[in-house]
Formats: sequence, structure tokens, C-alpha cells
Amino acid sequence: MKALPGTIDYRNVEERRKSFQNSSSAILKRKAEDLAKAGFIYCGVKDYVQCVYCNLRLRKWDAKDKPLAEHKIWKPSCPYILSKTKQIQRSMVRVCSDQTNGADYTDSSVRQRTFTRANICVSVQTMAEAGFYLYKDGTDHVRCFSCGIQLVNWKTGEDPWMEHARASAECQHVKRCKGTQFIERARLKNIQKKEEETDEVIDASLQEDGVKAVLDAVTLLDDDQSKEIELEVKASPDDERALRQEENEQLNERMKCRICKEKEVKVVFLPCGHLCSCAQCAPALRTCPVCSNKVSGTLGVSIVG
Repeated sequence: MKALPGTIDYRNVEERRKSFQNSSSAILKRKAEDLAKAGFIYCGVKDYVQCVYCNLRLRKWDAKDKPLAEHKIWKPSCPYILSKTKQIQRSMVRVCSDQTNGADYTDSSVRQRTFTRANICVSVQTMAEAGFYLYKDGTDHVRCFSCGIQLVNWKTGEDPWMEHARASAECQHVKRCKGTQFIERARLKNIQKKEEETDEVIDASLQEDGVKAVLDAVTLLDDDQSKEIELEVKASPDDERALRQEENEQLNERMKCRICKEKEVKVVFLPCGHLCSCAQCAPALRTCPVCSNKVSGTLGVSIVG
């Protein structure tokens, strides 16, 4: 398998879609768009695909299979799948209607009066100024008079302008009142928020699934290499510095992928727990390069120095 360039950001759905161009599987090529949207990239072997968020690997695809549904079935705790669920719950749905986009609510004061029957924890004045009016009595379900976007499930402290710009960057009311620079800031902040939510979900998944116990037991080295060497003779400061330098060099060497010998190790093989491969080489391996045990699963990790 040819190693994938380390600079590719597979969080980008288009980059994931491109990974299927070299597949020899007709089904994968036909389903490339759906597979990419479901978080998968092509592994480079047969019809194997792998999620870039949870490392789930699937194969033996059928023409009737739906990638997103299969992903939910096999790994419902995947951060990407959970983030998709959050987006659905958030109900940022654009309304398609033959009616004019809330023409009766062009006046901010009219919009604000609709909130007398609202159950909402955000400033109704700011909500109205941001173009929203209450869409369903007794709820926090709002709609923009200009673009028709609907938002629900508001949280204390959320900024209606910011949420509006995130959900509907092309809204003319937001553009007219806040400008393109504000919309761009909202877009960047949205990316940061998604990354933070993903981190939170990953941490929660680690806690729930007990994967942290696996990480604690990760074997970085062979048994012989992992034995501690006890130094009975007290070394001089110069000797200690030299020893530390040598240990650092050895550690750096051991943290390199056992396959390509270049990239940093990023993948733990299960069930053996050896951390010995980079993310690019791991998908092609059937057995652990350290202990030769069959690989039943993988876990992506980041090592912070």
C-alpha cells in the first residue's frame, strides 16, 4: 500500500472523497460521495474503508448498503456520528416555502412582541434584532424573517447574531447589519466549536468504553526494551546530561513507525496494545509488527510531549 501524504486533512469531506479515486472496487467508486460524507476514506486494500475519527474499518460492501447507516450500526459512539446527531437535534433547517420570507416581520419591534409566549433563555431583544421571531408558542423555536432559517435548543449565553451567521452565512439581514468580516469570524468560530465538541465526545467515549484502561496498558516497546535499567553508581552532572541525551535519542527512535521508519507512531493495535505504527501504514497491517498477533481493531492516539 502506498503511504498517503501526511499533509492531507481528511476532516475535509472532499479530501476523503478523493481517496476513493484509486480504488479498484466499482462499488466504492459509485459510493465514494456517500462514504466520504459518512466519515470514511479508502484504505488502499481491496474494499476496506476506515473512519478518520474512530478508526472503524469496514469491507464487503453491497450495492444496497448505506455508509452512514452502517457507520451508526457498527460504531454508534464515533465522535463524527455523534456530531451528526447533534446537528440534527439542533434542527438548523432551512425552510422551503412558496410564501414570502416572513414579510410581516420586517419590523424588529413586531418580531420582539412575538416572544411574549416564548420559553427561551436568550435576550429576546437581541433575538429580534438578529432577525428572529418566535415560530412556535411556548418553545424556543425561532425563524428568520429574511432567510427563513429555523433554530431551536438555545443555550444560556449564546449570541443570536453569531448563531445566525453560523447557520445561514448568506442571510441578507446578517450581511447588511453585521458585515462579511463578522460572518467570517462566525465561520471560523464554528470550526473551533466543532473541534472542541469532537474532543469532548472523544473524551466521553474514552471514559464510557474503558479505552483509557487500554491506553494505560499500551506497550511502547518490546518486553526486553521496556525493562528499566537500574543505575547503582551515581553519575557526574556531565554523565547525567549525556545519559539523558542518549535516552532522548533512543526514545525518539522508538517513537517512529516500525513500518516506514519515518513518521511518528499514532495507532494502537488491539487486543495486544502495541503502539508501533503511523496512521498511514496501519490500515494495511493484518498482524502487529511487534508481537505478530492478529489485529482485531485499532485506536488512534496523540502523544503530547
